[in-house]
Amino acid sequence: MLSRSVQNLKIVSKQCLRSFIPLSSKHSSNPYHVSLNIYRSLSSSANLLTSDDFSDVINNLVKKDDGNNLNHTYVQKLKSVENVDVLEQFCVECRPSNPQEALMILQRLLNLSYPTKEDQIAEFLKSESYVSSLSAQFLNDEVDISCLMDAAICIFNILKKLPSGKKLMDEDVPLNIAPNFDMFFAAFMERIKQKMTTSDVEKLNPDSVIAFFRCLESKSYSEIDPTFVTEYKKVLKRKIPDITSSCTVTTLLMNLSKEHYDDEGFIMLVLNKVEELSHNMLLGELVHIFATLAENKCRKIPILQALSEAIRSHTDVLTLSQLERLANGIVKNSYYNPRLIERYCADLINSADTLSRWSQVSTFLNFLTRARVTNEKVWQVLISWMNKSFRDASLTDLRFCVGSLALMNVDQKHCFSLTRSLVSRLGPALNEDPLKWLNSVWAVACLKSLTLKLAESVLNEVFYKELFSKEYKKEQALFIAQKLCQINASAKYELAKYDGPFAKVDEFTFEPLDCQTLKYGTRVPKFEEFLMALNTPIPASFVTSPRFYPEYGAFIDSLLYYNRKTSKFDFISSVRKDDKHPLKGLIAVQYFSKKHFTAVDNTDEIRLLGVYQMGIRHLKAAGAKVVIFTEHEIEKIENVSNNRTFNRIVHIKDKIIEAAQSD
Repeated sequence: MLSRSVQNLKIVSKQCLRSFIPLSSKHSSNPYHVSLNIYRSLSSSANLLTSDDFSDVINNLVKKDDGNNLNHTYVQKLKSVENVDVLEQFCVECRPSNPQEALMILQRLLNLSYPTKEDQIAEFLKSESYVSSLSAQFLNDEVDISCLMDAAICIFNILKKLPSGKKLMDEDVPLNIAPNFDMFFAAFMERIKQKMTTSDVEKLNPDSVIAFFRCLESKSYSEIDPTFVTEYKKVLKRKIPDITSSCTVTTLLMNLSKEHYDDEGFIMLVLNKVEELSHNMLLGELVHIFATLAENKCRKIPILQALSEAIRSHTDVLTLSQLERLANGIVKNSYYNPRLIERYCADLINSADTLSRWSQVSTFLNFLTRARVTNEKVWQVLISWMNKSFRDASLTDLRFCVGSLALMNVDQKHCFSLTRSLVSRLGPALNEDPLKWLNSVWAVACLKSLTLKLAESVLNEVFYKELFSKEYKKEQALFIAQKLCQINASAKYELAKYDGPFAKVDEFTFEPLDCQTLKYGTRVPKFEEFLMALNTPIPASFVTSPRFYPEYGAFIDSLLYYNRKTSKFDFISSVRKDDKHPLKGLIAVQYFSKKHFTAVDNTDEIRLLGVYQMGIRHLKAAGAKVVIFTEHEIEKIENVSNNRTFNRIVHIKDKIIEAAQSD
């Protein structure tokens, strides 16, 4: 068997031969198509999978023969070799007479290695006749560097077949084997190193350069001189602009390490080439690159835009596996291109009938939620599948999916069956995280399916004290408290028979400025413009300041009272109290920015996110007339004439009065 150093030649990573780029659905009928694209990108002749491919490679070599005058009888004999035993006999009877013939034998061995047992390959590699023929052809001064590199790629890929198991490592190696394969390989690599400094590397095929780079990048082979690897990377950098194959640049990108992404000059060379070739790429290549960039935290907006547009305009339909990978890539890079998302939803709708796993649906729902997708049809096709498949769902899957539907304020009537299924199975597990339980109960309440038992499970003092026994960041603590308050309000206004405990929400501290920051974030300046316009026509004493009302679980920008008898605004204390409907007769003014809605959609009307819609629901249940203003609405009114401020003030006042006067 091979010596220990050969056993350690595990120089091709698991990704080297198993990294398949998912292609479009039109290629799905060919089980080898994906892998063949990758192999052909490595070199025009270095990698093979089938006998037909081997014939193609032989023909290519014959065509490219630059004076070596390949013996065509030799070529035909090699084509007929069907197993390693026959190949070994062939090497004895027909020793290669030039490097190209030696390369063809390597390629045939690579081709035959896939159905062949490891020990046969090892025996062949250590055979004296074969190693001597390799030495004779590849260690002479006349051999071309291109041929050496193609041979090296073959050797690396063949050695990938060998195991690192103890059995091979412990077997004694006969001492009389000469020449030794280890010695040949060391001299072979040294010869490539020498050729790199003396040959015209500009003439090298960029595909072969990339393929050899993949081999060198294997971290498990430590015997290669690091200075050689460093010098070779300079060659690689010079050859990147020469790449013409989309598959080659994809192969390069998928083999880059973190240090390459940190090298701004190098990574931009690669990305510029990706952008240049993006319009000619297969859909699977585009998705693969998008996902690879996300996995390596590479968020270069120009290249993401180019990839998004190339995917959007591609004529093939995204398969489910591509949709999954693309969704994860978009979420990881937090890059939500509206045109790409529109295309994504269309393809997801078309592929929904092939859904088979809850994990797929969870991935899609996570993406749709983070992208704040409005498109009702894409939500409905996923809900339809979930309604048919809920019996096969784990409780974890159900909780996550219902939570996503609640966050996105999907129409409750579509979710009713699914939500009721969750309710029937929902029960706090032993030692369950209180926050996780709160989120599940809140989702059920948001979708109008809260039960007496579930309400009591979170509104008892023992539970919420345990919930807040943990330290949270200020914003997170406020958001958690808001959810508890909303469940409290749901129990009060939507569960007529509820006689359980209520949370003592008045004990919670909600500082107005903190709540304002939580709600509006970076849009606070726009909100302040709105407040100024609201306070201009209405006396300050009649306008309440923005604050959070825990009894309703809602942030109210202003509570107003408009006296219909006098047609004037008045003190809110002038309104007769109603214990059952404490906000009866009052106007609750609500301002929402773009971040509070689902994303703008060309087909469906945007909707408020679940947490805000739930607050409005409770305000109405408490008797208030809710008047909603949106950032988009105000901007549109401002542009009616040149006096933007005046337009804003008049519109706000008129809309409030109109709502107050309506029944």
